[in-house]
Amino acid sequence: KHQEISNFCRTQGYDFHINPASKRPVKAVIKYLPPDHDPENIKSFLKNELKFPVERVIQLKKLRTRQLLPFFLVELQRTKKSEEIFKIKHINYLKVEVEHYRGRNIVNQFFKCNWYHHKAGECQSKARCLKCEGPHETNQCSITDKILNPKCINCGEMGHVVSFRRCRSFPKLQTAQQNRSNSSNSQRRTFNTNAKRVRENFFYSSALNPQPRQEMAPRNIINENSQSLDPPSNTFKDMAEGLAELKKLMQEFPNLFSALKELR
Repeated sequence: KHQEISNFCRTQGYDFHINPASKRPVKAVIKYLPPDHDPENIKSFLKNELKFPVERVIQLKKLRTRQLLPFFLVELQRTKKSEEIFKIKHINYLKVEVEHYRGRNIVNQFFKCNWYHHKAGECQSKARCLKCEGPHETNQCSITDKILNPKCINCGEMGHVVSFRRCRSFPKLQTAQQNRSNSSNSQRRTFNTNAKRVRENFFYSSALNPQPRQEMAPRNIINENSQSLDPPSNTFKDMAEGLAELKKLMQEFPNLFSALKELR
């Protein structure tokens, strides 16, 4: 079906870049080799010694400084043998680690057609010059001087070329912060009044206690009709007043009890 679709696009004159999964190379990254290791030696070892269908080996660089990194990208034909490359532990007597390739989060733009998201080996589009929009590559354009007010061949606006990242037709990548924001918005919870209700006879210390909680017996509610256990306050008042009067009388008549005994 891929061949049928490709032939149809060619006969109709459509620009396209369709690469089937079966023809996409297996990409692996070899780590922990010295930065000055020759990529051709790696390719020769994998191809001749281990019999891997290697297409190319390139050394990765920093995006801005172009500094060589101790990482080597290996592209292989998609076969059953190619999947065994991730089991390799040594290359040229050096200990290595092989991982799947994770591409940079950038927008690829092919210089021939000036379209996005594909490379030279996948492009089936016509050449477009970013200077004059002619059917040729930019490096073959007759205009050699710098254009002061260029026109974008994708959006049609003046003042920038097609590679300008703020162009409205340039694909926008979502940052990690935007992904987190979208995820939090999709999982935002609404307030539920019944989610955490107040529980009677349940204390904070019980909630933090890892031991199984024992239910406490509810407190006895005193009925209005039940008798009070406390005696009336008037009885205590009368007794206190009587004792005070007796004390006062004994102070005034200290011989009162002796006189009463003699009268008996």
